[in-house]
Amino acid sequence: KVAETAKSEAEARITELEDKIQANEQQAAKAVSQETPVEAAHRLRNDFGRGADIVCIMGGTDVNVADIDKLVKAMAPKLEAAMGPKAKFVTRGMAGVQEIF
Repeated sequence: KVAETAKSEAEARITELEDKIQANEQQAAKAVSQETPVEAAHRLRNDFGRGADIVCIMGGTDVNVADIDKLVKAMAPKLEAAMGPKAKFVTRGMAGVQEIF
């Protein structure tokens, strides 16, 4: 019975922590979506450090050009290799080129 009570309490605590994490993630996503480009640049510089070479990957969300996914998939590792370990690639996670990259 003691073990069952402890297990139940642990599961309740885990659920509570998961809810807090989800709330924090939602709050962070909202803050990021409302930031200006200058604020985003400062945040990225703080996140990655002054020595990082930050590369923003842009591209259309409607990828209707033949073989564009193959081109992006082939280009991504070559760009990473050419830029070296200081390179940090950033997307907004949108569909299309950013998602493929």
